[in-house]
Amino acid sequence: MTTINGYEQSDREEKLDILNLPSLEAEAKKIIPKGGFGYISGGSEDEWTLHENTTAFNHVQIIPRALTDMEQPTTSTSAFGIKLKTPIMMAPATAQGLAHSRGEEATAEGLAQAGGLMAQSTYSSTSMLIRQQLVKVHHNFSNYI
Repeated sequence: MTTINGYEQSDREEKLDILNLPSLEAEAKKIIPKGGFGYISGGSEDEWTLHENTTAFNHVQIIPRALTDMEQPTTSTSAFGIKLKTPIMMAPATAQGLAHSRGEEATAEGLAQAGGLMAQSTYSSTSMLIRQQLVKVHHNFSNYI
C-alpha cells in the first residue's frame, strides 16, 4: 500500500477471474482501498443516474453470429481516423491513482498491448505528457472547464 497526499493507493497486481461486472466489482472491493473504491463505484447523491445507467446497460444484448460466412475474422477497426487492433476504447476516467499507484500509466500499457484507444481526463493522476513518454498508445484528451 502506498500513500500519496493522504490517499491510500494499492500496489497489488494480480490476475483476476472476471465473469461479469458484479464479479469484477466484488474483486476490486478486496483490492482497492476503501476511499478509492467508494469514489469509483458510487454515484452522486442518491445514485439515481448510476441505477438508471446500470438498468439501461442490462437491457443491451450482444447477439452472436455463429456459422456466418467469415473466412478472415478480425477485431480490427478504426475510430476518429485511427486504425485500431481492437474495438476496446477507454473513456476518460478521472483519478485512477485512487485504484492503483500506477494509475493511468498502467491503463495505457494495457490498451497499448491490446491495440485500443485511451481518452485521458483532465483530472488524471498521471500527467498526459509523462504517460505519453512512457507508453505509446493512441489517445484522446477530455478537457473539463
